[in-house]
Amino acid sequence: MLLSNTIREECYRQLAVLESMFADVGLANLAENSPHHPAVQQYHRLNDFVRSGVTYPDEVEVLREITSALLDRSVWAVVPSGADYWAFIPNVNARKRVRENILDPDQFNDTVAEVFFWSWLHEQTQAAELLEETGLPDIVIAPGTHTEVWAEVKRVRLGKSPMRIAEVIGKANRQIKNAQPRKQVLYSSVLNVLSSGLLSMMKSQTTFSRT
Repeated sequence: MLLSNTIREECYRQLAVLESMFADVGLANLAENSPHHPAVQQYHRLNDFVRSGVTYPDEVEVLREITSALLDRSVWAVVPSGADYWAFIPNVNARKRVRENILDPDQFNDTVAEVFFWSWLHEQTQAAELLEETGLPDIVIAPGTHTEVWAEVKRVRLGKSPMRIAEVIGKANRQIKNAQPRKQVLYSSVLNVLSSGLLSMMKSQTTFSRT
């Protein structure tokens, strides 16, 4: 398959983003410690695509990666411009937690989903804060105001049973309840079905609690 310059350039951009996310050239260290990490697999697919191209149907997965990367970069995955890739997250603790979580293969895509949703909210309202604190929701919108809202982002993998999805939503509601136990709270359970950051479906469940 011949690559257009536009597709090739996008692949190079995404390779640079992945390297900067982990501060790891070629993801060499990550690949050595966690060869099956989703980011490593994505890096290798994109790199192979740039170097030699692939033919149908193998190209489908790579094109999904490219499309996903375009969506991510339209919301949060900025082109590297400094020593600290994650500097665009204002909350220092959240930034540290994101760096730690993406190293875990099981948390990588979940963390990317949280950053994706926070970045979108931040762009819309300029008042959304990514927290990444244990036991609390991921995001607070308009903190300290009468319109303060807490949001929890959950990524549910395709093929999970309805029971497991119910457990995930229940956990989200408990985390939001922990944030504001004595105030009227908006319980917003956000269900994201994502493929490498690509938003396929979003549903929300809302209830209210009063003291």
